[in-house]
Amino acid sequence: MTDTPSSASNSPVQRVTVRRGRRQWRNVPTRMLAVAIRKGKLRRDDEFSLDGTRWSRLDANPQLARLFPEPAAAHVFHPATPPKVEAQLGELARLMRDINQ
Repeated sequence: MTDTPSSASNSPVQRVTVRRGRRQWRNVPTRMLAVAIRKGKLRRDDEFSLDGTRWSRLDANPQLARLFPEPAAAHVFHPATPPKVEAQLGELARLMRDINQ
């Protein structure tokens, strides 16, 4: 019995090709992707392909995206507006209202 295209598309993917720039790794077991992401060997902008012609970023796959740590920008501290500046902005807003009346 031979695989038809419809039956082959229903089977889980066992191996993919991964690329970073011009460098490619072929026949990467899909179960190893999560391990490589956790170890920091794969980056969110690395790409994978099932057929070698159509590529997707690793973080475009919902199952893989959640394995990546949050970007550093997500942890940036944004301090509150200092009280003195807040008061000055309030005064400026009052002046603008008075001018526009």
